[in-house]
Amino acid sequence: MADVALHLGAHKTATTWLQRRLALGNDLLAEQNINYVTMGTLRRRFSSPFDAWLAGRKLRGAVPTTEQLETVLGEYKQSPSGKVILSDENLMGDCNRIVRSGRVYLHCDRRLKALRDLLGERPSAVAFTIRSYPGFLASCYVESLRHGEFTRFDDFRHRILEDDELWLRPIRRIVESFGEDCVRVFRLERIGSDLPRMIDLLTGGRIDEASLPEVQERREGMSGVAVETLHIIDEVSGSRKASRAVELVEERFPRGDEFAGFRPWSESEQKYLEEKYQSHVEAIRAKWPGVLIE
Repeated sequence: MADVALHLGAHKTATTWLQRRLALGNDLLAEQNINYVTMGTLRRRFSSPFDAWLAGRKLRGAVPTTEQLETVLGEYKQSPSGKVILSDENLMGDCNRIVRSGRVYLHCDRRLKALRDLLGERPSAVAFTIRSYPGFLASCYVESLRHGEFTRFDDFRHRILEDDELWLRPIRRIVESFGEDCVRVFRLERIGSDLPRMIDLLTGGRIDEASLPEVQERREGMSGVAVETLHIIDEVSGSRKASRAVELVEERFPRGDEFAGFRPWSESEQKYLEEKYQSHVEAIRAKWPGVLIE
């Protein structure tokens, strides 16, 4: 029976970049008896059905069953390889939920406990990456514009600035669900130096990070002009038309030399969020010694 390593994101912390590197290095991983389930396959076979199952929502004509989800995970665990890597930030939730609720992974406790029960055993490792709040929250908002209903930024701003837990909530829930000894938290600002340790964690020390193919991150952030334009469309024509216009507006006002990126925070808000992030890093270090990668 293969042991399972989980990579749970978070969103907007170079997760897609890491998944692409693992996918391109799948032959190398297989040579070391590691089965990396590509993100597209995992979402189609498990993550999307898992989300529908939790919501009691039909997917392809029927609500997925517990047995179906357990069967998929069982197939992965029965793999002849000694280790399986499952990487999908959507197992925690998504950016749409963060923006609508104004809380970071508000209901991840239910999702994580359900995932633990479906796995039937504790993973050998759980990796989770955090990021400074100003950049994370702005990127999360932009991602929600691309994939969800239009929400005005000021509505999100008001709610999220009242969230005192932010990263502390999902990390506490991850530790409660899987145990402190197998959970490791990385920081995006240190990912260049810490990525070898993440790969070592996920692969059980079988793969050198430098041996994985290099890839370039594709997706750019949204320009401030694009976000402002979408807000004008919302004011004039409503949120549905604003949602439908996202792709066209992004093409017209791409982030780059001509149009600066979306920078929504005032100077005082930026400082407040940066200081809160640093205080939460210290709190993680104090609450769960050994969990934060130093």
